[in-house]
Amino acid sequence: MAAISATNITKVYKQGLFKKGIKAVDNLSIEVSEGEVFGFLGPNGAGKTTFIKVLLNIIYPTNGNARLLGIDIYNPKARRNVGYLPESPYFNDRMNAFQLLEFYGAFYKMKRNHLEKRRNEVLEITGLTEAAKRPLRSYSKGMLQRIGFCQAILSEPEIVFLDEPSTGLDPMGRRRIKDVIRDLKKRGTTVFLNSHILSDVQDTCDRIGIVKDGKLIKVANIQELTVDQHVLRINIDNPTDEIISAMDAIVISCRKVDDNTIELAIDTPQNTPGIIAKLVELGGRIYDVRYHESSLEDTFISIIENEGEQ
Repeated sequence: MAAISATNITKVYKQGLFKKGIKAVDNLSIEVSEGEVFGFLGPNGAGKTTFIKVLLNIIYPTNGNARLLGIDIYNPKARRNVGYLPESPYFNDRMNAFQLLEFYGAFYKMKRNHLEKRRNEVLEITGLTEAAKRPLRSYSKGMLQRIGFCQAILSEPEIVFLDEPSTGLDPMGRRRIKDVIRDLKKRGTTVFLNSHILSDVQDTCDRIGIVKDGKLIKVANIQELTVDQHVLRINIDNPTDEIISAMDAIVISCRKVDDNTIELAIDTPQNTPGIIAKLVELGGRIYDVRYHESSLEDTFISIIENEGEQ
């Protein structure tokens, strides 16, 4: 059984009686397996947060249907085992962390002994134990983000939705959150992660889905997107269209970065000497060659740009 299943979800925001509506989510279908960490990526305004809110029944879709743990999203039972960290969490800032988590524990109907134990655990793993008795009004944005993460995982839900969980976090805070996500995976928790910090997605996710203009344009395993390609960035004097075209025919892809730089995606670093020799044969004057494995960021940008050209 899929933990998350959505079929043909469409959400149109009306703009007035005579204006055409804005289609935030466009016929989007997706399945996420139990225990999977799934990254949901896209540019600003791609419809990522809207889609999460549809799944959580915060807003209603214009068309389509979805299920969480096999239960229709319109059924309140669908959210009984779900945790959620919104992009900009807001809490009563007169409370402290203990009071806030006790409030959510009561909401989840957690038994007192279990709540106290779990409360202390989530504060410890997010680094908030020492600040637990301070009012939330004294917390930084990063600390508020971490207490939001605490409430999302407090009840040990089977599915956790995280909408930009690393917003406002320093490097140490980001590392803590990544460690918690990895631990959730070990426990068999399904994590649906919306993030613009692609290095964090690459470090934690099993698969990703990429959306643009409300449409799902790519779903793939992380390894498929990052392991099988390597990138050569070459500084070359005046790379002509003929050179770009000729190289594009013998490598995975070749693109012009600027007036004196080209970037080639290749299968293996062992091909580099032959590629350099071919460039020289074509009349290219090479000044510098740099190599690195393709990152998720490289692939994401390439997919988004190529989609725009289609």
